[in-house]
Amino acid sequence: MSFGNGKHCALLTTEQQQGVILWTTIAFVFGIVTLSVPKLAVVSLLVRILDPGRFHKWFLWAIVIWCQMSFVAAIGVLLGHCTPARSMWDFSVKGTCFDMSIVVGYGIYASGKPPLQAQWQAIRAD
Repeated sequence: MSFGNGKHCALLTTEQQQGVILWTTIAFVFGIVTLSVPKLAVVSLLVRILDPGRFHKWFLWAIVIWCQMSFVAAIGVLLGHCTPARSMWDFSVKGTCFDMSIVVGYGIYASGKPPLQAQWQAIRAD
């Protein structure tokens, strides 16, 4: 809270704004990881409990691996949208960034697959 996270940007000093951006970026990375890792556990549990057929088992693992790769790429897009990366939170470093809507769009894509995954996992196809 010392960096002013949760306050309006106009009320923060430059140092606080930089801190908020840095710690929010770090939190996004951990948030993405906490979304992705449980999917492995869910597929592992479903495969053990339901004992699906070979095709269904391979499909479940393929979709969860695709999901994991998408989340890893989302972290890459988040951290790589500015060159150098430090220019995202350090206003004294000059850099170039691509449009933030690309980061948002890819985040929507990466997080939009879990409902599809959950629907498929709910169907048992031997």
